[in-house]
Amino acid sequence: MPARHTWATMALIALSTTAWADPCVTQANTQEMNACARQQLDAADARLNEAYAALKAALPAENAPGVAGPSPRLALRDAQRAWITFRDADCAAQAQLYAGGSIVTLMHLGCLQQRTEQRTRELQRDQWLPGG
Repeated sequence: MPARHTWATMALIALSTTAWADPCVTQANTQEMNACARQQLDAADARLNEAYAALKAALPAENAPGVAGPSPRLALRDAQRAWITFRDADCAAQAQLYAGGSIVTLMHLGCLQQRTEQRTRELQRDQWLPGG
């Protein structure tokens, strides 16, 4: 193989490795920092969804006879929907402090991640169910 093909192949390998590098490892610029924050939020959101599904499955779908109102499972669903609305509004408000700056997205995603991790802890069975 001619030397120029070898160098071209090596350059392509280096470029493809860089293009697929984990932004949480490199974080060389704002775009990579934001990509990393998005990855971390997505992972936190997945953990939240798992905790929510597990708790929802553990809660009664029906009320005890004579008990009015939504079942515990429906009450959790309603609370989770309200929490999502709160989280999004709260983090949007906090991000406004950085509006116009390059850090606004990073701050917004960081807030969402922090709130999501906090909610995941709150949804643990031992927080909700007697005897956990």
